Amino acid sequence: MFSRLGPTMGARLAQIAALARACSPSAAWPLLEAIPQAACRDHQPYWTLRAHLLQQQGRHSEAREACARAIGLSTDEASRQFLVRQLAALG
Repeated sequence: MFSRLGPTMGARLAQIAALARACSPSAAWPLLEAIPQAACRDHQPYWTLRAHLLQQQGRHSEAREACARAIGLSTDEASRQFLVRQLAALG
């Protein structure tokens, strides 16, 4: 409902994450891909979710790239450290 009132990037990403959890990452993937690249180029949560969905789909090489990008965009040290651990787990 909130996304109809004001489709912020955060609302869109939350909706996509919920769909991925409720259905499957592959069901949510087209919605993530539909976000214009200009809107997400420097948006760290987008890259974090992208990495997560790619990892869930077994696309580990692409997941590592997305995770590395999310790390580079992180301004919060705790988030950055979490992502560094996620990247290490991806191999």
